[in-house]
Amino acid sequence: MRLSETAGRVRDGSGLYVIRKTKAKAILIEVCFCDHCEDAQIYHQAGGETVIAEAIYKGIQNQVENDHVPFDEYVGTIAVRDWRERRIVLPSVVVAQAVKESGWGTSELAKRAKALFGIKQNGWTGKTYIKTATEQKKDGCVYEVENTVWRAYDSWEQSIIDHNSYIASRSIDGGKTLRYADIIGCTDYAMICMGLQKCGYATAVNYAESLIHDYIEKYHFDRFDI
Repeated sequence: MRLSETAGRVRDGSGLYVIRKTKAKAILIEVCFCDHCEDAQIYHQAGGETVIAEAIYKGIQNQVENDHVPFDEYVGTIAVRDWRERRIVLPSVVVAQAVKESGWGTSELAKRAKALFGIKQNGWTGKTYIKTATEQKKDGCVYEVENTVWRAYDSWEQSIIDHNSYIASRSIDGGKTLRYADIIGCTDYAMICMGLQKCGYATAVNYAESLIHDYIEKYHFDRFDI
């Protein structure tokens, strides 16, 4: 397949030598036509090669991430598999949290840090991403915390697995007592959502209610629990 950006069309390039002689799946992307040395120099000085390379990478990476599968189905598939293997967090809750916290995979953290959940560093030794956090007090007042360090990942799948591991291991006293012990393995999504809020997973005063009514019941995410 041959993509001509100048023409804005995707064309069949099966007859091209570079496509015919490549064993793996191949795409020829034309990104810049320069027929003058000065134009080529301007393109180079502007960092054109790097910008184009990053754009192509991100485009391919995003497609590979969910391969056009609906976001909730993508998260649900991984959540169900992990539930069967480790039985930590009920799939419907995992999907609801991912959808709510990442805006269906469109948030800044989801795109740039591959993080579907707002989990701060908290002892994490892996990749991180710095971004202002929006918190809410018990009286409903909202405030921001600048330069907050968040966990970052190489893929959405890694984010989902770590979310469950975080719930399973988060402690309040150095490992003696698990913060989310009451919800681990629980099969009642309403109790899990309320437990998450009670244990301080999120500062939003209506976090549990929103997960239950605005996501799980509205979009029937409980179908992942069957």
